Amino acid sequence: MKLFLCVLLMLSVVLCGCQRETKAVLETVEDEIVANGDELLLEVSVFIPQEEEQGALSSTPAEYIGDGGNYRIQTCRILASSAESALRQLTHGAPVTVLQTSRFQMPEYRFAWTKQGEELLCCRGRMVQDGDVFYAVLFSAKESVGNQYDSLMTQVFSSFGLYFDEDV
Repeated sequence: MKLFLCVLLMLSVVLCGCQRETKAVLETVEDEIVANGDELLLEVSVFIPQEEEQGALSSTPAEYIGDGGNYRIQTCRILASSAESALRQLTHGAPVTVLQTSRFQMPEYRFAWTKQGEELLCCRGRMVQDGDVFYAVLFSAKESVGNQYDSLMTQVFSSFGLYFDEDV
């Protein structure tokens, strides 16, 4: 019995030394994320009308203004913590209608909004999410031209592709 009590006393002394204080670690989340330099970023490629020499926008970001400013095609890459944050950046906080689908086995967001400037613009976009990186194509046309550029917009969105530029 004395041996048992001695062993119990020694174990309690040893085990009490194993206890340590732990401090609570708080984590915060921000909307803006800094990309890791080792990350492989993709480029966006889309069709543009034949009047342009290249025939495609293949750098990110890029912009093409066509037919005397009646429509605009833009590509961009956004770093954001969520799709909602990326959409706010793309639309400058304007109310949007969003449809979520998938493309390239990644979440895709299709959205539309109007933008007031010198003239009202009808804007549509497609955005693909790859982790915290969002790749987007935007098409906007003046409201005064009606649906004149709808077939062009369809061509632009259907040609939306991502690729890795090995020269970078």
